[in-house]
Parts: sequence; structure tokens; C-alpha cells
Amino acid sequence: MLPMIKLSDIKPNKANPRIIKDERFKELKQSLQDFPKMMELRPIVVDEQNIIQGGNQRRKALMDLGYTEIPEAWVKKAQDFTEDELREFVIKDNVSFGEWDLKALETDYDQEALGAWGLDLPDPKLENKNVEFTPRPGMYKRDDFYYLSLFKAKGEMGKSLEQFKKDPANATEMAKYAAEFIGSFYRNTHDLVMVTTPRRIHARANGFHFATLCCQEISKITGIPFIEDAFNSIGFNKYVPEFEQAKEIPQATVLIVDDIITTGRTVIACRKLLEGKNVIIFPLIKNNN
Repeated sequence: MLPMIKLSDIKPNKANPRIIKDERFKELKQSLQDFPKMMELRPIVVDEQNIIQGGNQRRKALMDLGYTEIPEAWVKKAQDFTEDELREFVIKDNVSFGEWDLKALETDYDQEALGAWGLDLPDPKLENKNVEFTPRPGMYKRDDFYYLSLFKAKGEMGKSLEQFKKDPANATEMAKYAAEFIGSFYRNTHDLVMVTTPRRIHARANGFHFATLCCQEISKITGIPFIEDAFNSIGFNKYVPEFEQAKEIPQATVLIVDDIITTGRTVIACRKLLEGKNVIIFPLIKNNN
């Protein structure tokens, strides 16, 4: 007989920054019901006081399913973790699931560390800026390169950038303007190809990648080939992004299309991988800082 531990002896962590909506909680319960052995792969992690450091929602789901005790193999002790490692584990254990209590995260966690651990939070710089479908094309300088941009995020008109990027219809509409803009200055497209920056966390949250959808639509209109997922993200640190080239790019001229440029770090990281190519940087929206 397997050694067991009472669920009542495992204490929930009140400082847990993760929240979960009813539908996702139902999905979690169904997963545990269909495949209880998943608990051996993702056990509940507790500290010396039996306070949960990872697995609050799994404990809650198990109790809802009628469990009063579980095999000890479903519980992992965390004595070997440092305090900082435990805090990091709380985030990494949940980074792909549920939603987050943003206030708790902002209060209790270092924002740069959250980015390094793979969690992208809504950017207040994006929440406070708005975009509307009024093209304002321009050329701008960032570090040692110039880039073209079609729209600006500034003022009180339109939707916040954070909300704007959650609607795929906006990507389709924006692509129409972008296709017209590209065609006005680059007519010989036989040696031109489009790529975009790697998919990040928001692609999983929204169910689509805004810049990729824009490129797909631009390609349909203009005939300019689009190499999807040309780059991979090696890590999750958005402050110092590290990318690798995942696909061959035979064309001589590469148009790097991105949805928004703020710091420019992502396009700079992609540009560095394209040595020997003619590179045109084309973020669709310039975020006026």
C-alpha cells in the first residue's frame, strides 16, 4: 500500500499570485480526473511548514473531486530550495496556466525577474497609449539604424495598445494599410521577404500572434513571401532578448515586420542575425514614449 498524506495537512499559500477562472478550473479538474498520474509529473511542492509553494489549484481541484488524501509521491518537499528559488518556482510552475493577480505580482515580485522567468505582464506603457486607424507614416532613428513606421500610439483616441493587440480584426485591417504603404516604395519584390520577431507569451494568452497575422495578410495582398517563425526565442527575458535563426532566408532583402516598437530590443536582436542581408525594419506602430 502506498504511503498517503492528508490534503487537510497541506496548507494553501495565501500569497499565491495566481488566479483561475471557472472554465479553466473545470479543465484542470477534468485533466486530473482523466489522468491522475499527472500529479507524479507535476507534484504539489510544499515547504517545511507544509505550505504550498506550487500546486494551490491542483490541491483545490483534488479536494473538489473528493480526494481527502493523496499518495506522498504527489507531494514534493522544498527544503533544498532557497527562498529566491521558491519564489521563482511559484512563477515557473504556473507560467503557462490560469491568470494572475497582477497587484500581488507587482507588490511581491521584481518585474525584471518575472520577465526572465518567462512571464510577460501587461505593460503600463502600452495600457496608457492608444492607437487609431489613421496612418501617420514616418522614418525614425533608433541606436545605429533607421526604421519605417506606419501608425503612432499617442493621445486619447482609439483603443489602448494592450486591448488593440487582442483583436485579430485589427491585424487584418492594419495589414491593408501596410500593404499599400510597402507597395508605394518597394515595387520590385522578387528578392524581398518578410519575417517577424519570435512569438512570445502573449501569443499563447491571445490565441494568435498579432505580428504574424499582420504578415500573413500583407503577404496575401502583395505577394511578398512571408517566412513564418524564422526566429526562435532562446530565453524568455524580454529585457535582454536572445534569438536564434530557425529557418533559411535565401532572399537578399529582408523586411522585419513587428507590431509595436518601444525599446527596439527585439528587432535589434533579429537584425543581428541577418548579417550580409539588406534589412528594412518596419514596425507597424511607433509607441511614443
